[in-house]
Amino acid sequence: SLMCRGPAPGEASYESHTAEYNAIYDALKAKAALLQSELNTIPGFSCNAVEGAMYAFPRITLPAKFVAYNEEKCKAEGRSMPADTRWALDLLEEYGIVIVSGSGFGQEEGTFHFRTTILPPATEMERFVFSVKAYQAALITKYGN
Repeated sequence: SLMCRGPAPGEASYESHTAEYNAIYDALKAKAALLQSELNTIPGFSCNAVEGAMYAFPRITLPAKFVAYNEEKCKAEGRSMPADTRWALDLLEEYGIVIVSGSGFGQEEGTFHFRTTILPPATEMERFVFSVKAYQAALITKYGN
């Protein structure tokens, strides 16, 4: 196996390496905090702190009428799909935002989640949050709370 290490103190590139490392780390921490904070402002969302990974896994509350709509649509389509997967696909179709529905991660029955990453640039994270807020607001307007 290959093992890499950064430069040691006193080596020529130590200071620039440390500065770059800290800048990347600080930017990821800031985006993680921003994402958690912003997702928690969306009605029906609850997002824990992003720690130890580059993913947020917020819990979403979906209106009962949306869950019923999903069941009816699945029946008409001749397939089965969890409501959070329908939510994720609709978000993709309406806003071009890609997330992974939580149903694929063995979530507790009757709960809904999605997974997203903190890796995009901050400007893209802002667009992501704006789009998710708009989508969820439209969903609540259409299907109730």
